[in-house]
Amino acid sequence: MSWIYRIKWTSRMLWKTSKELISDLYKYYFTTYPFLLIIGAFRRLKRRMKIIWIPRGKGRPQVSDEICNLILDMKRSNYGWGALRISQELALLGIKVSKTTVAKILKINGFIPPKTRMTQVSWKAFFENHKHIWAIDFHCVHDIKGNQVFVFVIIDIITRELVSINATLNPNHDWIIRQFLNASCDFYTFPSALIADNDGIYGKWLDQILKNYLDINVHRIPHNQPWKNRRCERLHLTIKTEILKRIDLKDAAHIRNLCFNYQEYYNQKRSHQAIGGERPGNKKSMVRQISNTDKISYEKKSIVSDLITEFKIAA
Repeated sequence: MSWIYRIKWTSRMLWKTSKELISDLYKYYFTTYPFLLIIGAFRRLKRRMKIIWIPRGKGRPQVSDEICNLILDMKRSNYGWGALRISQELALLGIKVSKTTVAKILKINGFIPPKTRMTQVSWKAFFENHKHIWAIDFHCVHDIKGNQVFVFVIIDIITRELVSINATLNPNHDWIIRQFLNASCDFYTFPSALIADNDGIYGKWLDQILKNYLDINVHRIPHNQPWKNRRCERLHLTIKTEILKRIDLKDAAHIRNLCFNYQEYYNQKRSHQAIGGERPGNKKSMVRQISNTDKISYEKKSIVSDLITEFKIAA
């Protein structure tokens, strides 16, 4: 029955072919190569008649929605895979889809082929490979004299413990390395990986020294993506909100003293939502449950230069 469907278009196709033939015959008198013009007209006529009378094949079967979803899921889960790789992986599953079809499906759904061959390791895979991770970052504050003071922090990503916090007017190569040495003096075990941003103060020297002498692999976050170091960014906001923005900062020594006092409070006494309300440096401490809550006697104590009030149940 396919020839009946195609014969409906016969009059239309013949009219179009006739127009082309008349046009070619008209141009026959104005071209210097009439024989080539006639050959071209004959080829076009043959192609038209072939389209009209010879039925087309069925072509490739349509890809189902389930296979399309599988292709997209493969691409999202392994962003470095291209059309050929996905086609080969489907073949291993017993599903035959050509590379061209896979590329077309990816393009329709917005997956443009990347310029680079490999992408950066996902954060999930990064945390799976490193169970002990630190992160570092700087933030700036100003004292009452207008001097810019740099506050440097080191935080343990897993336990949320504030490993080190210090302030200086002139951070440099030696000063940053000294912060890691001070952490070792406080009996901290060095991690296997360190997250850092692309600040100019962290040159290639940081990667080389930490790897060669402390066996720490430095992992740089992508450019213009500060949320990849969100633990440090959130810590900076906490420090500013709870102490540094609530008092006039005299000088760098005053800021440094505030930071040292806050580090003890942050690790030993402050509860953290990310670890279920526990304290980073005092997780195993047993909290005595109060059975009778009708009469509670408590004590208050001001700490960190009277900026924070600590509560304790009276004995």
